Amino acid sequence: MQEVFIMTKVRGIITGTILAGLILALMIIMGCSDLPTVPEQDGIFTLADFESIAARQAEFSEPEDGGGSVLIPADEGGVIPIVFSNGSEGSLEVPPNAIRSDTEISVEVTEVILRDRAILQFDFQPDGLRFSTEATLTIDASAFRDADMEYVDWYYYNPDSGKWELVDRYPLSGDKVYIKMSHFSKWMSISQGGQ
Repeated sequence: MQEVFIMTKVRGIITGTILAGLILALMIIMGCSDLPTVPEQDGIFTLADFESIAARQAEFSEPEDGGGSVLIPADEGGVIPIVFSNGSEGSLEVPPNAIRSDTEISVEVTEVILRDRAILQFDFQPDGLRFSTEATLTIDASAFRDADMEYVDWYYYNPDSGKWELVDRYPLSGDKVYIKMSHFSKWMSISQGGQ
């Protein structure tokens, strides 16, 4: 179990380093003055938009990562704990009988820390896993580092179009956000409201 966690951590560090290098290269090549701060099309957030927002922030820092891997028994379900770089917590809860067989489930989280918030990107594995009953991703509001947060925009990465597409908005409920998931893929959450 410890070896799986270490491997997940190393993979996350490599992914974060590559993303930071990509963003740095973008900043050097394009400069920061004329980059957009919002998606070019309503509800569609491209990777270029994501990098542009990060590149414009004066206090951009390298992405942080967190996550883990757990064997989930199909008949019992289970919970995969998530710890973010600032100590905030989250979890992915898989209900009993939501998956067909016992499955090793992992969550890799990349955090891009901006001046007024964190963008959280989730890579759930095995990719494409579908649930007969929705799983619930719970995220402490403090993970977003946004004191004025009212809700979270939840984006899906569409590999066919190469774009991040807005799927839904989830309101802040107390000090947490609860996101329902029907399948695994790459997802991204961005806090909204009050900025």
